[in-house]
Parts: sequence; C-alpha cells; structure tokens
Amino acid sequence: HAQAKENAPPSEAFLEKLKKALDKTDSLIKKISDEWDIPHYPKFLKSCFMHKSAWETMKWKYMSKILEKEMHEDHKVAFTISFSGSSVTAGHDSHFNHSTPIVAGEYMREAFTALDVQLHTHNFALGNNPCMPYDLCIKFFAGFDADVVIWEQNYFCEGSPLMEQFIRQAMTIPTRPIVAFSESNTGHWSV
Repeated sequence: HAQAKENAPPSEAFLEKLKKALDKTDSLIKKISDEWDIPHYPKFLKSCFMHKSAWETMKWKYMSKILEKEMHEDHKVAFTISFSGSSVTAGHDSHFNHSTPIVAGEYMREAFTALDVQLHTHNFALGNNPCMPYDLCIKFFAGFDADVVIWEQNYFCEGSPLMEQFIRQAMTIPTRPIVAFSESNTGHWSV
C-alpha cells in the first residue's frame, strides 16, 4: 500500500491543501512587508542571518514534513522551532504573548494547519544569560526534536567563538536542525 501511494500522483485534496497553505503564506508575507514598509527599509531583512544553503535546506525540511504527512495519513507530524537568546526573545520587555516565539508561531500556524502539520515553537531564551554554558548545552535546551534553532544573543555574545560551538552542538541534535542567527541590537535600517 505504501509503495503504491509513493508512485501515485498527488491527490486533488492534497493539491488543494498546498494551494491553501501557499495562499496563507503569500498573504502573511504581504502583511509583514506592508507593516514594516520593507520596500523603504530593505536592510530590515538583514536582521536575520541565514546563508542561501540554509534557506534551501529549510525549504527541504518543510517539504519533507509535508510529504511525510501526506504519505502517512494517520501519522502525526510536527515541525519544531526552538528559540534561544536573551530577554529580547524571552519577551521580558513586553507581554509574553508578544515574545518572538509566540508571534512567529501565530504567523506561521495557519499555513502549517492547512497542511495538517503541527507547529511547535519553544521559547528557551533567558534574560541576562551568559554565553557559556548556555550555548554549549543547546541540545538539552532546544530539544531533541528541533527542526530549526534560532540564536539571538548579540548583546552578550556577538563575535564570540561560542557561535561556532553553538552550531557544532546544534548538529548533535538527531534532527540536524537549521541554525539561524537573529540580531538583538538596535537595527540600522536607514536608507
């Protein structure tokens, strides 16, 4: 049965789910672009550092989760994003429901829900935390199921050799997560 399903063309229902998820994603991207006036402040997009190969791997991870769900209808599939960092990510400067992990989850959840993939966002950021041992124990903070690990500690660890150790430790997580670096310093977005 599984072999036959692998070779079968995608069902109309699956294609409809994909279209719905893409429409939700396009709508969200437009909303963010309009809200942040990105055409006038293009440097805003540089506040998150992700290499092109990481972006391609991210897309592959999304696709594999979506296809895993389609191939195993009764199988629960989840996509997990773990956020590390300082008080900026932890949400100490605002209400908890306005923290980065919560807002990111709210933005992305509709597209994942349209595909029957559960989205989990974990907030393990700590205010005024030291770079070590925090960045060396990432597997235990992020979880063994993390698909993406976000690092935000510019206030305390910018340029530190611990960034390399963070990546090396993240690669010991069985899911081999994508590592994205996010700035927490004040943005320099002048045109």
